[in-house]
Amino acid sequence: MSKICLVNYFMWPVLSGNTVAGVSTGGEEVQHSLLAKALSESGADVSVVTGDFGQIDGSTHHDIKLFKTFKMSSGLPGVRMLYPRLTHLMRALKRADADVYYVSCAGPIVGYVAAFCKLFGKRFVFRAAIDADCELRPLYLHHRHELPLYRFGLRNTQTRLVQSEKQRASLTQNYGLDSQIAGMLVDWPETVPPIDERPIDVLWLANLKPAKRPDWIPPVCDLLPDFAIQIAGGKDHHRPDLYDLVSDYAADHPNVEFHGAVPYTQSIRLFDQTKVFINTSEFEGFPNTYLQSWARGIPVVATYDPDGLIQKRGLGVAVSTPAELAHVVRRLLSSPSEWLECSQRCIQFMEERYRNDIVLQPYRQAFGLPRSDSWNRSA
Repeated sequence: MSKICLVNYFMWPVLSGNTVAGVSTGGEEVQHSLLAKALSESGADVSVVTGDFGQIDGSTHHDIKLFKTFKMSSGLPGVRMLYPRLTHLMRALKRADADVYYVSCAGPIVGYVAAFCKLFGKRFVFRAAIDADCELRPLYLHHRHELPLYRFGLRNTQTRLVQSEKQRASLTQNYGLDSQIAGMLVDWPETVPPIDERPIDVLWLANLKPAKRPDWIPPVCDLLPDFAIQIAGGKDHHRPDLYDLVSDYAADHPNVEFHGAVPYTQSIRLFDQTKVFINTSEFEGFPNTYLQSWARGIPVVATYDPDGLIQKRGLGVAVSTPAELAHVVRRLLSSPSEWLECSQRCIQFMEERYRNDIVLQPYRQAFGLPRSDSWNRSA
């Protein structure tokens, strides 16, 4: 059976359950963690290459061996990616001694890992994380050397995975490359409480980046003063003003609670108590938060609707303005019967499309693992 290595610098805090000061993890770290655990629990030999956060190199969590690369503060300005960062990355990849290496998200790391696999005869699998990963100029590639490295990695990938039909079409149009759709794993709840046992009326959860449009939060909340609203998300160090905007607003409005950055385990507890999830993003990939919501029967009211699923399957409502968003939220929360119908559709949709045994199949195929016909909801 193939030995699999997942590469994600910020994965260690999520997988280990530890918090790291100044580190805000996102949906991809969650997905890497869920994928690593699900593969390991299905009997695969799984390792992870992640950052150096003070943990012991080669330590094990959930039967997954973790190899560390470099500290965030390591290296000299201007040459950090060459030494010691790149050197430490290559050494960690070598120590993992895997047959297949997996990276998700556009970035120079795609090129570096592809080069390693090409040099040592390993298999390389890449998955797009957001729609922008399939564009000719991905959003978060800022430096001159990053785009050529990313394109090299894309073209030297044995299997390319995407999250949606939109991403697959974009990758073909922009790069002439084929890909396969691979869904996302879910942390399934043990129970789904009824609406009257959920104290949080509205939840917004994401890192406070410009693309997530946290500046929509005040105008939406202004229109919902009689509902209990909770906000959670880490600070974008390029735009700390957005964090301060939300924090200051919550401090002045008693019905709004702002948690700041929360560890993954706490975010799950927030979902378990929520009636309606809202998303104000300009663009996404396939948000992990949608799946966590739908698995708990939580309607999603959002400005981003991947492949039109929210509207087509009635999993909430797709909106385009803060006023429309607030209006729909009020309507859902004021009509328990409408909320319940939507909630049931969400759970049915997840049972049909996102059981972990179904989601794992394209990953297992990409990694050269045999099919698995068992479903472990907790995986």
